[in-house]
Amino acid sequence: MNNKTLPLGRFTKKQGTYTTIIMLFTIVVYYMIITLLHNIISSFALCLVLGGIPMIFVSLSMFMLIDPMLKLNRKFNNDLDFNYYESKIFEFKGNNIHSESNKYLDLMLYNYMNLVDLNKANRIYERITEPQFRNYKYTYDLLGVMYAINNDNYKLAIENLEEFKQLYPRKSKQIKNLEMLIKVYLTDEVIDNVLDLYKVENVNKINKVLNASALLHYYQKRNDIEKARHYAKILLDNATTLPRLINIAKKIVE
Repeated sequence: MNNKTLPLGRFTKKQGTYTTIIMLFTIVVYYMIITLLHNIISSFALCLVLGGIPMIFVSLSMFMLIDPMLKLNRKFNNDLDFNYYESKIFEFKGNNIHSESNKYLDLMLYNYMNLVDLNKANRIYERITEPQFRNYKYTYDLLGVMYAINNDNYKLAIENLEEFKQLYPRKSKQIKNLEMLIKVYLTDEVIDNVLDLYKVENVNKINKVLNASALLHYYQKRNDIEKARHYAKILLDNATTLPRLINIAKKIVE
């Protein structure tokens, strides 16, 4: 039996096979394109550049199509089936994956477990050791701010946000999103464009329930119970597979 650990970022053996096939396909097609271009353009260096640009985009698109975590996240974002999501995470964990990949799976499980059971989510995040791989560390640090917000810890949220800003100064969009979430969940500050920021119409299921939850908390914090009830009802209609959000909504409606 082959118990070789899968490379970083791979979650199934098939993913590795597909990666090899894509790489071979890319090399063959790249060679063909360069050959054709060289019959038209005398500069071989220019042929390499012109042939390489489209192949980079094609290969990246193909890699995204075979990434099982991207596929799983897309599925959950559209159907909110947490039981299936959790079962697939544990299935991937059983594939002798890289230790850093295992941390990433825990981070993803934590991210969505917040919608189901806050105590379980906290236990997951608190046992994760800081990843060394930069992309996973970024996710860990971002979710560190969310951990504080979910636990109503304003001081920790600000501390984690400041650390996030220092580590990722170029992530201005993510920084603004985190700042706004802190205002929504942990302050009573009035946000004039809050309905533009958290839309519940013409969005996929995950954005609908996340935005409805944000607006519920926003209006509840500001003692506008009628509006909070409106968004609670949206959660009751759309977050049926997410117990924590349902329980929050029921407390507002009752």
